[in-house]
Amino acid sequence: MTIHRVGSVGLPTIRELREQAGLSQMQLAVKVGVSLGAVRLWEAGKAEPKGRNLVRLAEVLGVHPREIEFGKPKTAKPQEGDER
Repeated sequence: MTIHRVGSVGLPTIRELREQAGLSQMQLAVKVGVSLGAVRLWEAGKAEPKGRNLVRLAEVLGVHPREIEFGKPKTAKPQEGDER
């Protein structure tokens, strides 16, 4: 399975998908069956959901697992030399 990381064009982050679904971090954690801490780590880019958690996360958010961007949250400022 391909996991897209920050820099992938046009893929939403877990936080963006969660907010679009109108869920709090706690609600997402309960629906996926993980701890609140796990969701916080995923959104901060300090951990990535794997295996069943990734599949369940995608189901809850209504996307394919390949449609979720992982890594640190996007920043508004592009880095010098970044021509995207």
